[in-house]
Amino acid sequence: MCACVWVGTKRRRRRRRVKYPNMYADKKENKDADAFNCVQRAHQNALENMPHFIMFLLLAGLQAPVASAILGSVYLAGRIAYALGYYQVSLRPPT
Repeated sequence: MCACVWVGTKRRRRRRRVKYPNMYADKKENKDADAFNCVQRAHQNALENMPHFIMFLLLAGLQAPVASAILGSVYLAGRIAYALGYYQVSLRPPT
């Protein structure tokens, strides 16, 4: 899941010409700053939530491994859909 979101962020960083080590694009330097920042926020949100998810999934897996696997898969599919939704927002032209 993190790899999926990371690849999307890396592609957008290259396309929008956001240089490292800047985490977010600056509107003064980049007209597409908002578009890149949406993608970066989705990536950052995934990274912030991952440790909690893994810990709770591990603990739940000790008691109910099948239910844990099913719910973990649903969660991952939801996180990928969430990231893709953020990516779509970043591709819309400004109004």
